[in-house]
Amino acid sequence: MDGYLFDQIAKVLATTPSRRRVLRLLLGGGAASLARLAAPSRAGAEECTDPPCKTCGTVQCGQCTVCVGGACENLPELTDCGPDDSLCTSDRCQGGVCVHSALRDGGPCTDDEDACTNDICINGACVHQPVVCSDSNPCHLTFCDPGSGCVTQNQPDDTPCGAGKTCLGGICCMSGAVVCDGACANLKSDRINCGRCGKRCKKGQRCRRGRCG
Repeated sequence: MDGYLFDQIAKVLATTPSRRRVLRLLLGGGAASLARLAAPSRAGAEECTDPPCKTCGTVQCGQCTVCVGGACENLPELTDCGPDDSLCTSDRCQGGVCVHSALRDGGPCTDDEDACTNDICINGACVHQPVVCSDSNPCHLTFCDPGSGCVTQNQPDDTPCGAGKTCLGGICCMSGAVVCDGACANLKSDRINCGRCGKRCKKGQRCRRGRCG
């Protein structure tokens, strides 16, 4: 093998990533074939060896195109082209371009673990609406905890909750009452809690001043 052929082989090995092509040319013989291989068809061209390919010589194919036969061709319509920064869009290829279409309004788009926000899609954007914690019981204190959501706690006992009423164990009772089995009770006159919680007067008896009679 003459020096010129060696030079051609060295040139091919330096510029061609596929060694099998070199082997085929060597077996077929001919310095002219090696010379054609050594000369790139375009300046700076790169051969794609791992389809689907994005690099077509010196051209980089777009998000919705792929290199086929040396040219960028469109991917099939409605191919998923990956999410953008919004959780409220549908990302699909259309005409070789990645189109980000807004999802329906009101759909969920939770992107954090904050339990104090309702995250919904509006006009293709994820909008964080604050959670409103409410309770009709005036003896409850309700607030939102970012880790667990709405939390309800009892107001301190004796907190005023209406005319002549105060809070007792989270229940609004008339002043002087007690709480028996989750309900307000006046131990001086309540037939089923006469004098103490759970003391029931007999049939026909009344509770007066905390005594059955």
